[in-house]
Amino acid sequence: MRKSNFYKIKNYIKYIVKKSYRDELDRIQRESTIEKLNDIQGKAKEDILILRRLNKKVGTFSDYIVFLKSIEYAIETGKLPIIDRMTIKNDFMPAPENINTWELFFEQPKGYGLDDIDYTSMNVSVCNNGGGMYPVSIMRCNDEKVISYWRGIAREYIRLNENMKKYVEEKYKELLAQKKVLGVSIREGYQKLAEIKPQGIWGHSIQTPVTQLINDVKKYMEEWDVNTVFFTCQTNETVKAFFDSFGEKACCLDRDRVDYKDMLDGEERISKLPYEKAFANEKDYITEIYLLSKCNCFICSENSGSEAAFIMSAGFEHFLCYENGIYR
Repeated sequence: MRKSNFYKIKNYIKYIVKKSYRDELDRIQRESTIEKLNDIQGKAKEDILILRRLNKKVGTFSDYIVFLKSIEYAIETGKLPIIDRMTIKNDFMPAPENINTWELFFEQPKGYGLDDIDYTSMNVSVCNNGGGMYPVSIMRCNDEKVISYWRGIAREYIRLNENMKKYVEEKYKELLAQKKVLGVSIREGYQKLAEIKPQGIWGHSIQTPVTQLINDVKKYMEEWDVNTVFFTCQTNETVKAFFDSFGEKACCLDRDRVDYKDMLDGEERISKLPYEKAFANEKDYITEIYLLSKCNCFICSENSGSEAAFIMSAGFEHFLCYENGIYR
């Protein structure tokens, strides 16, 4: 028997015997389909494409970079995209059943929401996970035309709603206006999750240690001639380390953080957050990413928030994204 056929048969046996394999393959199949919900005979008023994600264990900016590609697909195929995080919410943002959590922070791409759908006059389809679309990732791209293209799509179709826009602009004036700023994105939760639940972090990018970031920031602040370091992080220890190292030159958003030992990143903690607490966390997180996008220079490791900050920006005078490999 040829080796390739042996492995095919082996995989088929796993698929038949083990429920988790069947569930995973079924999920992949569902996520790569576009389902018609109705079919208007004659000329429809609009062709609607509802964009959903079946994956609940992702954050706002994972949604951002996936829905960005899905929106482009809808526009290119002549459909009106509506982002639906009401039917299936992500675990980071629990909310009452009637709330589309996307709209808590962002406008709909073309101004139409789920309540605007008229099934008697509009053709309506639902696209799970962008119909197999992949997240937009351009931090490693060297083609300025490609980078400019995706920034333009994001600027046109993923806009902060009025309340969020007002809030982030106030924070920008308070923290960054009239300064030359180096932004630093830090995600200690990846390291913590790798310690307590390594199977949950598999395939994610390894984040740069805080000590290395501080040493590099000292170097680049002088080399790039910046007078302020704005950093985003999750733990009190990181806040202390940056202020100890940079004093009045350091700034960050004043928000709830935890001690590293108390971090419990993972499904259980996320699912138990009350709505008000989850909303405050996401509001501050989105604000941090927006502020990173407004910095003059940017240092980060690969993660969805860093990618979104890069896409939101108009470009940086200097940019460094570490290549540390992935968790296995």
